[in-house]
Amino acid sequence: MVAWFVIVKPANDVMATWTPGPIPRDFETIRVHWENGHMIIAGIKLAGFVSLTLALLSIKRA
Repeated sequence: MVAWFVIVKPANDVMATWTPGPIPRDFETIRVHWENGHMIIAGIKLAGFVSLTLALLSIKRA
């Protein structure tokens, strides 16, 4: 959640101020920041899933 608030939320806040009409000048910068934030968060979630899976597979049955 911290990563989302630090990376994605600022881009969401900027996009929330946009109104229909011409594309803003900073559109490409904000879009790339927003997309990269989601990719970073997906990577964090994948790392957590892999860690959990490896931990569960390493449990020895009695």
